[in-house]
Amino acid sequence: MPRRWINPFLRKKTLFGRIFVGFMISVAVASLMHVVLTALMARWGLLDLSLQGKLRQALRREAPALVGIYEDRGGEALRDALGDLREKRRIVAVILDDLGGQLESARGRNHHPMERGRAPSWMASLPAVTETVVSHRGNSYIVTFFALPGALPPRDHFYLSLVCYLMAFLIVGGAVSYFLAKQISRPLEALSRASISLASGDLSVRSQDMARFSDDEIGQVARNFDSMADQVDRTITGQKRLLGDISHELRSPLTRLNLSLELLRGRMSPDLGPLVDRIERESHRMNGMIGALLGLARQEATFRGDMLGFPLAELLEPIARDGRFEATSQGKDVVLHPLPDVTISGYRDALMSAVENVVRNGIRHTGAGTSVEIRATVESESVLVSIADRGPGVAQENLEAIFRPFFREDSSRDRESGGVGLGLAIAKRALEASGGDIAASNREGGGLEVTVRIRRELKR
Repeated sequence: MPRRWINPFLRKKTLFGRIFVGFMISVAVASLMHVVLTALMARWGLLDLSLQGKLRQALRREAPALVGIYEDRGGEALRDALGDLREKRRIVAVILDDLGGQLESARGRNHHPMERGRAPSWMASLPAVTETVVSHRGNSYIVTFFALPGALPPRDHFYLSLVCYLMAFLIVGGAVSYFLAKQISRPLEALSRASISLASGDLSVRSQDMARFSDDEIGQVARNFDSMADQVDRTITGQKRLLGDISHELRSPLTRLNLSLELLRGRMSPDLGPLVDRIERESHRMNGMIGALLGLARQEATFRGDMLGFPLAELLEPIARDGRFEATSQGKDVVLHPLPDVTISGYRDALMSAVENVVRNGIRHTGAGTSVEIRATVESESVLVSIADRGPGVAQENLEAIFRPFFREDSSRDRESGGVGLGLAIAKRALEASGGDIAASNREGGGLEVTVRIRRELKR
């Protein structure tokens, strides 16, 4: 059996499983009730399962046709019909007129005469039933059926036939239940996949692209989902465009402000120098914040297309090299420990941006004369990249909050660091787009350790 047929049975508490099990229980109970009731009716005498009863049923079914053949087509046709009945059904039929006399024209080698109701001696021991049959012309005939050996199944085989019937019912019912349950659950599975994709940030996903939906209630839910996805797409796209437009427009007056400050320095008195310096610092801070906002607004556009596999070293070595160059000027260092030979999967630019943001954040906060250490360990389906600094760390209750946009602590990781609280937020979003994750914890002896989880490309 193909594995795609077996997988639905392996998953617990699925809609498919509940529907299939419900249908199978119904079929099994109905089949079992039929078998039990048939057996009880036979035991109570309401259903005659004896050889005599079966022979009488055969007589009542076949005799009217036989006398009809005699009256309509003559004795030769009747003799042929009696011969077929003996050969195929193992039943010997004797037909007499209403006075008990043999039908003269029906005599032949395959027809056994009964003189005034008396059968030949070799037939006397055979099971037999006799009834009067009235033809369609109103004539009465005395018909006797004799059962030759093998004519009808013995009663012992009746219960075996019930068991075979039950098995056949279960097999057919199981096949029908499987395909019916699959027909019901398949569109719901497609709708679930679409909702997961939408929740992960793919605003282009639509349920109608994943499966064909009918006009029933499930199809209505799918259409409502697509309408909701369209509205979410328009809203988020509009917000990003608005954020980008506002950030872009703010840069123009800031540029003119910085130019005006430079012109003002040559015309102002010395005592105004500290105030101008303060204005310039705030202008640079605002310019940095706008740049981060632009990066946050534009970053989503890079999370499209296929995720590619590439070596871990191609990600971490350039970041460590650039980070070391930046840290050296501040009396710090970036140490990249030996990397495992492993291939990772994801959006290359997004992963590069995420890890670089974490490393630069560590450089900014680690103490002078210390290092930011980068280590990588391999798990079964992912790679863990640890970036650890020797800075002041983060309060335990804020370890999750530092990944929210614009979050700041009031301790040493404050505005004097020069950041705007978007670096780790951008890193988290980039990693989640590539199927990864990020978390932070305080190091023993001081410092913050940020662990980045990246998907590993498995060999097939």
